Amino acid sequence: MPAMPIEKSLKALLRALQSASDEQDISRTASYHLLRLHDTSHTSKPAETPRSLAPEEWTAAVIKGTAGASPQSRQALVLSGLLQGLQSRCCSGLSTRLQHDLVISVNLSVRNESSRSVVTDRALVIAVSQVFDLLGVSMRHALDHDLLLPTLTEAAFFSGSGIHQGYFLGTIDADVLETLGKKFDWSATSHSYLQLQSTASGPLVADLGQLSRLAAFSVEHATDSITLLRLLQDLFEVSRSLCVQWRQNKLSEVDPSEEDLFLSDNTIQRTLPLLWRVLRSSMFSVVVVLTAYTGRLLSDNFIPKENGL
Repeated sequence: MPAMPIEKSLKALLRALQSASDEQDISRTASYHLLRLHDTSHTSKPAETPRSLAPEEWTAAVIKGTAGASPQSRQALVLSGLLQGLQSRCCSGLSTRLQHDLVISVNLSVRNESSRSVVTDRALVIAVSQVFDLLGVSMRHALDHDLLLPTLTEAAFFSGSGIHQGYFLGTIDADVLETLGKKFDWSATSHSYLQLQSTASGPLVADLGQLSRLAAFSVEHATDSITLLRLLQDLFEVSRSLCVQWRQNKLSEVDPSEEDLFLSDNTIQRTLPLLWRVLRSSMFSVVVVLTAYTGRLLSDNFIPKENGL
């Protein structure tokens, strides 16, 4: 008996999730196939499909298909994709279940030190940030912010997929060359520009604003004072590194009012705007998290005022 359309869609979703090798794309894969699955369940004719699966049924099937041997971080990405794909299409009970399962997967993953890695932590950060606005208030509070906060900080500010403490500025400096017209040129075909372009379009840097909001929320609800003190040290280190790397870059020598005199047209019109965008996002993110920390510092006595910094 030939497979029904909804069965084909469900199998395609499960195959895509089980075979995906790139953690950051699993959530998008889940959302894409879920939307197709939803359309299939509503367009199939009665003659082809004796009984359309209810959203609760095929959602349960997807969850079951990824449970067991799958790492908790991958389950979190799948659940994140389900939440994004369904959104207003599912009943409140199903949404609550997905949120509850997602929070459990995230908390179990950050608590399981032996199964954590740079890849799994990055996957968790992406999973939570993409659906944070979809989580209910109680589910946001239920996240383990003491462990989630350093995971967010590491992924956004220190990892190679994030802003990497501004070390990309050092590679850019090597590609800024002086032209015959005595102007600096940073080519759009240079390795540093292509690398920055790739990083800027990645989920961590492209979604840095949302990540900083999530980190700020974690700062406001963390219960471990040591975690918060380490966060302040991390913010100081990121800020210091960004400043040092920028001062050592040739582009920092050029005043914005004199760009036309010292920079090539290609640099002004194409490559430099991307750098400014990444730097603005980086500084904005640090300020957002630091503001939340300052508010926490002023509002209660939980954080020791004398911390040696």
